[in-house]
Amino acid sequence: MEKNTCRVDHIDARVPRWVVEASFCIMVAAAVSCVAPLRDHILTHVPLLNAVLQTVGMTVMYYCMMRGMKPLYHPLTILWWVAIAFCLFGFVTMVPGLEGLEFSAATAAFLPLIYLPLGILLCIWYRGRLAQAGMLMVLRVFVTLLLPVLFFLPGWLDHAAGNYILDGITLVVEILYAWALRRVLV
Repeated sequence: MEKNTCRVDHIDARVPRWVVEASFCIMVAAAVSCVAPLRDHILTHVPLLNAVLQTVGMTVMYYCMMRGMKPLYHPLTILWWVAIAFCLFGFVTMVPGLEGLEFSAATAAFLPLIYLPLGILLCIWYRGRLAQAGMLMVLRVFVTLLLPVLFFLPGWLDHAAGNYILDGITLVVEILYAWALRRVLV
């Protein structure tokens, strides 16, 4: 039986390299800004910075992925557009002065409906770095949404050590995810 897959290690998004590199740096900064003490400080004093960090890098990377995948046999354009729309909607719900906590929670609840199919389809239809990015996309969903619940249930989040471990795991996965997207685009 022949598999309908191909190896994709690089895609050309037809954007300058500095755009991808800057987006990667913003994604890393967003990951670092999610560590507990820094996150609390940023959310209290500069919430607009938090909204920009959490949105811009990922939105640009997704746009580059969508552009670069156009010539492939499964470009997943609609899923990329929906992921970009969710990123932008997330920005609107994080902007200071808006009372959008319910919308922000709803956005977070619907993210797996986009990221899981997108990541799984990247793993099914492609091999190489593009498939690795898909695997990390799926892993990121589990780490950011399910791992906090698994830490909360036994009460590990009541202790500083539990928070540090959770933040450390999340930080590593977020940086690996950003690196995987960068490797496909550079």
